[in-house]
Formats: sequence, C-alpha cells, structure tokens
Amino acid sequence: MGSFQSFAQELENKIRKELQAQLAQELHASNEGKGPVSAGSSSSSAHSGDTPSELWSFLVGNLDPVRFQASTKGQAYHAQKKPGTVKPPHLLNALQTWAADFFAQRGVVLSPRFSAKELQSAFRKLALRMHPDQGGSPVDFQNLMSARSELAQLF
Repeated sequence: MGSFQSFAQELENKIRKELQAQLAQELHASNEGKGPVSAGSSSSSAHSGDTPSELWSFLVGNLDPVRFQASTKGQAYHAQKKPGTVKPPHLLNALQTWAADFFAQRGVVLSPRFSAKELQSAFRKLALRMHPDQGGSPVDFQNLMSARSELAQLF
C-alpha cells in the first residue's frame, strides 16, 4: 500500500505542477496583447481537457514500463519473441490414424496440426453425445476413450 500512496502523491504533485505551468503560459499569452487579466478568468481554459504530454508519458511509463517505455528491459523482452513458426503436421502411426478417423467419422475433424487443447475439446463434444447416460453405446464410448488416449500420446 505504501508504494501506491507514494505513486499517488507523486502523481498529484506532477499534475499540480503541469496545471500551474499551463495556467502561467495562458496568463502570459493573454497579458501580451491586453491589459491585466485576472487569474480567475482564464482558469476555466486551463482545464480544457488537453492531456499534457509530459504527464501522459509519466502515467503510462509508471503503469506499464515494459510495454510503453523504451527501456532495456522492454527491448530485451521483445527481442526474445520469435516470429511465429508453423508447427509441422503430426506423424501418426496406425493406431493414431485409426483414432483420428474415429473422430472424423463422428463429425469432429481434427486438423493435421491439432493441439492438446483442440483434442480435449473434440473429445468433450463427442463424449457428450456418446456417453451411455446420454443414450450412447458403452462400446462406442470405450472406443472413444481409447482413441483419445492414443492421440494424447502425441503430447
């Protein structure tokens, strides 16, 4: 909680300094062509809704320095990311080919580069339809279980 309070205090001081500087600039600009202007008359224009760039960079930098600041830590993080590589299709043996065909015959086709998550999703779809409590055959459900275990060996 202490770091949040110190951040809030620092932010408040930064905002006050920025608004005071902006107000002083507006007063100076309005005094050049005219006579004396009271501070109260231009204070409404100081809150015109424009976000000062220095304040904005301060806020964004403290919220997420890795993403928004040009720091060495951020540069090192983005340098580690490699461009997307295409995963090669699975090399299936005879039992795994049977298992993939078992899924396809029942209306759930797995892509050649399927992931463990995709396999789990396909299994759940078929299990809801083929479970004996849902009117499916116990033999078909056992075949589904063995088909999933065969394909799960790839991961």
